[in-house]
Parts: sequence; C-alpha cells; structure tokens
Amino acid sequence: MGLVDEVAEGPIDAWTARLVRRLLRASPDAIAEFKLSLAGAEATQFAERKALALEVSERWLTSEVVRNALRDFSSGLAPRWFNKLPEREDRP
Repeated sequence: MGLVDEVAEGPIDAWTARLVRRLLRASPDAIAEFKLSLAGAEATQFAERKALALEVSERWLTSEVVRNALRDFSSGLAPRWFNKLPEREDRP
C-alpha cells in the first residue's frame, strides 16, 4: 500500500536521517491517526479505505488545530509540534 515519492540514492544514512527529521516534525496526532488507519487496512476493501481516507482528511483539514497550524505556516511560523526536534550542526 502506498505511493513512492522518493527513491534513496547515495548514502542511506543521510537519507534516513532526513526522513526521521520529517517524521519527528509531523503532527503527533496525525501520525497516530495514520497508524490507526493502517491497522485495519488489510481487512477492508480499497473503496472503503478510500472513503475513510477522505473522511479523515476532511476532518483534519477542517479542525481548528490544523487551521491554526496552516495559518501559522503561511505567516512564516512553525506549528506548535514542529520544534520538538532540536537542530544540531552534525545532523545532515
């Protein structure tokens, strides 16, 4: 299940570190919701998964938390959860 949006080329450590940084900067609530959706994915038909994905997306995009995060981002700020990963000079 899923789409490939990037293929790792070159040193895998740098690619993995970048991916981990992206995951750590994601909304914890969004990651939890995604994990729940994966848990039942094998037992449902594609049409059901698609309908559920649309429902979850609509719920998230209309939530106050996401609206505030998008507003902050458009103003040049980071969402409240974004700064949980401290930047380090030795990190790629």
